[in-house]
Amino acid sequence: MQTDAHISNAKPARNGDATVSAVPAAQIAAALAMKRQAVQWHLRDVEPATREKFVNGNAAAGWTLSQLPPALLKLAEAARVNGHYRTLNDVFTNPRTRWQPPLPMNKICDADIQAATKLRDALKPWLIRQHDLKPGELKAGGVESYARVFGHPVTPRFWDELFNRTVQRDGGREEWNNLAIYLPVRLKPKATPADVVSASVTDDFAELENLIVACINPHDPSEAERAGLWMLALEKCASLVRAGQSEKSASRLVRQFLFARAKFLAPSRNALRMALERKLDQWQRNNPESLADGRKANGDRPEYPSADIRRVRHSAVLKNGSRIDSAWREEYPQLSEYTRQRHPRSRKCPRAFYQLVNRLKVDALCARLQGKRKLRKIVGSVTRNADGIHTMARWAVDDWTSNVVVAFRNPDGTVSLIQPQIITVMDFASRKWVGWSMSNDKGPTAELVCAAILDGFRRHDVPRKLYVENGFTFGKSLNVNGKVDDQGRTVVAGLAQYGCAIHHFDKMSPTSKGELEKSFDLFQRQMERHPGYAGRLQMLDASDDFKRETRLINSGKVDATKFRYTFAEFIRVMHRLIEEWNAAPQFGHLHGLTPDEAFEVLKDANDPPIKFDNRLLWMLANERYRVTVEAGGVSFRHYGRKIQVRGGELPQHVGEELWALVDRQDCSMVTFMSLDHRKTFTVETCQQPSADESRIATGSSVLASELKKIGSHMRAVETELKDLTGEFGNPRRDLLAQIRGATDALAGVADGTTRRVILNSRIENSAEQMHAQRQAITAKRRQNTANKSKARRLGIPAVLVEDDDQSRRALELLGDTAPTNSPTKLDGKFIYQLKPSGHDQIKYVDYLVEQLAKFRKAGAGFGQKFTGEITFGSVKKIAAAQLHCDLHDVSRFDEISAHLQGAIDATILGKKNLAKGTPNYHEFFQTQETP
Repeated sequence: MQTDAHISNAKPARNGDATVSAVPAAQIAAALAMKRQAVQWHLRDVEPATREKFVNGNAAAGWTLSQLPPALLKLAEAARVNGHYRTLNDVFTNPRTRWQPPLPMNKICDADIQAATKLRDALKPWLIRQHDLKPGELKAGGVESYARVFGHPVTPRFWDELFNRTVQRDGGREEWNNLAIYLPVRLKPKATPADVVSASVTDDFAELENLIVACINPHDPSEAERAGLWMLALEKCASLVRAGQSEKSASRLVRQFLFARAKFLAPSRNALRMALERKLDQWQRNNPESLADGRKANGDRPEYPSADIRRVRHSAVLKNGSRIDSAWREEYPQLSEYTRQRHPRSRKCPRAFYQLVNRLKVDALCARLQGKRKLRKIVGSVTRNADGIHTMARWAVDDWTSNVVVAFRNPDGTVSLIQPQIITVMDFASRKWVGWSMSNDKGPTAELVCAAILDGFRRHDVPRKLYVENGFTFGKSLNVNGKVDDQGRTVVAGLAQYGCAIHHFDKMSPTSKGELEKSFDLFQRQMERHPGYAGRLQMLDASDDFKRETRLINSGKVDATKFRYTFAEFIRVMHRLIEEWNAAPQFGHLHGLTPDEAFEVLKDANDPPIKFDNRLLWMLANERYRVTVEAGGVSFRHYGRKIQVRGGELPQHVGEELWALVDRQDCSMVTFMSLDHRKTFTVETCQQPSADESRIATGSSVLASELKKIGSHMRAVETELKDLTGEFGNPRRDLLAQIRGATDALAGVADGTTRRVILNSRIENSAEQMHAQRQAITAKRRQNTANKSKARRLGIPAVLVEDDDQSRRALELLGDTAPTNSPTKLDGKFIYQLKPSGHDQIKYVDYLVEQLAKFRKAGAGFGQKFTGEITFGSVKKIAAAQLHCDLHDVSRFDEISAHLQGAIDATILGKKNLAKGTPNYHEFFQTQETP
């Protein structure tokens, strides 16, 4: 970088650097195409070399080049390179000149002046505010202003070109009223009147005038017509010389006429003079070719071998990444002798050969080499017309991954950063999002697809057509697509059974669902302002702030919720974004209507949608399996998990085949249906009791409940055997009785078959029956839980309590007569007095267990991490396992109390309370003050 050049006409700097002169801020700004205020801001901490510079008669401060900060020096060096200046000194001594149009303003046609005026009205407000607005706001406002002024829209890219061209022409002066900087690139001059030739000259050159008028196009004659015009002009010149005029005068008269009436012969007077003199000299020497076009002797048109052209094209496509010049250099030794003799070896492909290789063909072949999708962008796609399509006629379903990373809490209490998977359902005609679903899965699932479609059905009923993606997940959504077995029988009834036709988009063709893909793009733009935005491609687009926050979260220094939405919060965010999308006006196909408005306006009153009923809800909301009831119940796998069902009405259907229906959200119950859909019943799934339940959790009764279910199956077999022997006798006993003189036993066999019917009209009532049965089981669960809780409060072992109404009434009577131990008030203090009875000791043990659970939960606030959830039951099980006894064993009350009290004191909160002198619990006979 050169900084020691001398700036002419400037005083030397005060610091003694005689080779560098001071430059005012305005001159620096003009040279670097910056605002004067910006230059002054860079020089705010630099003391001027002089304050005696004069700009427009006013004193101003000046700085030498050596004083400029690095930022300004870098810009100056760039200006020197781009402007081809010899030194940095020349950048400031020859500042950027104002752009001037190639034609004076008074010579430019009115149409260009009017276009420049309109462009100034459209750009000027945004040129003034360009430093105060964000790029997105500037471009959006400018495009809208252009459409308002000119009456037609313009693309953001073209608006950028107009804006940048105007700024460049201004040269940093910010004189936005100057009309010249808004002029078009190609200017048209004002229409000039036709050249006028005097009447005398016209009479002298009447033959030439008649020849020009007789041309097919008088403004652009053919080569033969021009040759004839030149011949007649030369003969006219010779006749003027023979009439007594000098050669110079005769030539001048002919040129004057030709330049006025035949400007197509030469662009200027001098060019016309030289052409006329050359042709006149040749004509005088009797040269028959003097009037012909000399370019025709340049040679014949080259005809390259087709193999050479295809060889270079092949090399450009498959070897050189569409670079024709590189392919020419590489394949030149293999080209034909004709091509190599015609063109010597060079770095660039000759223009004639380049045109035959065909740049457009090379680009198309390279695109196909990259894939059909790339070629499809070049070839283009079909523009579809949505006119005449009503709402509810066609829905589109597709998946996409959120660009916002959220904090998801795992079942074990840890937090993971995930990008949720979203399934969206859009109505084609109105562009409205009619349904959606979201999960924490790493990819779309069949369950998520059914949930999104079911959400749309619940809100708006069923469309006529449903278009889904062609991927594996959407194909495995059998409740949507349906399924038949190898014999052609319907195994899973898809939506087609209900009148909704299922179609799949074309493979590898996003344009077939362009409306939905465009909505995804707009939604991703809206996500840019939300916390946790990772960019379209996180590895490339993630910001530095996002990476820094991710490192802090992964290191455990901050909680994930400080920088990220929780999963529940993001669901609310997505709900708000969808509502805003459906309520925002859209132009183009909707002509300013919102999707919500268009959804109502475009409905077809003569063709209502398919009604969404319980049959469809039951089909989409459950998984269906065909099972056989064995002697030990039913066993099958559901999403990789083994489901075992016993009890209920199952013992009555041993050996029968049934439908097993499992709700995706709650697999604790299974609804069974006969194959002909006549009978429906619901049974709870089996639980797995602890191997040590009889000692550590006697009140849970899981083991007792499961043993009871097994007993029901055994009793069913025993009852069946008893009925058979009672009806037909016991052969062994009958033989014994026969020997002893008893009567013979009767015998007989009854057999029946079950007709298998996959689907019929009885399926309509299945959903209501299943719902009622599930409600009954849920109510029975709650009653059983309430009975056991009341028994524990009364000091009765929960294992002794049944889940029937008789037990509930007995517990209510005991609760009404049981003495209460409510606190009493003495001397202004509440005293909790426990009596040394067995029930009171049990209550005190439960009190200590509750204290221990509360103190252990408090440990999470001090950084402790637990593998499972801390509850009263889990703490009680752990303590019972440690003591190897029932905690309600009154004979070991002192030992149990001491163990629990020691565990409470050993917690972090217990240790802190002991250090402060605060008790962690009250003793068995200690009074407790309450405010």
